[in-house]
Amino acid sequence: MATQFGTNAKNVMLDALKNHNPGGGVTIYIGAFTADADGALVGTPGIATYAAASGGTIQLIGSVSAAVPASTTVNHIRIYKEVGGSQFVIYKKDITPEVFTNAGFLIFEEATITLAG
Repeated sequence: MATQFGTNAKNVMLDALKNHNPGGGVTIYIGAFTADADGALVGTPGIATYAAASGGTIQLIGSVSAAVPASTTVNHIRIYKEVGGSQFVIYKKDITPEVFTNAGFLIFEEATITLAG
C-alpha cells in the first residue's frame, strides 16, 4: 500500500511554504531565466499572489507579467522568493526556448503549485 499525505497536510505544507519568510521576504516572484542551474535572471520578475491552499494546491490569483529585454532567449522559469540576494526556489521548469527580438513580457495566467504524494 502506498503512503500518501492527506489533503489537509498538503494544504498546511503549501500554506507554510507560501507564507514562509526566509530572511525577510514573503514576496513570491515569477522570473524568466536563460537556463536552469546557473542561468541568469533576465529582465524584471513579476510579483505573484497565491490563494490559500485547497485540495493540496495553491492557485495564482490574477496574472503575472515578467519583463524580458530585447535580444534575449528565455529557456527557464522559476517561482521563488528573494533571500539575501539569493533565491529560495519554490518551483522551476525548463520551457521551449522563447526568443525576444524586441523587449516584451512573459505573461503567466496560470501557475498552480500542487503537492503530490
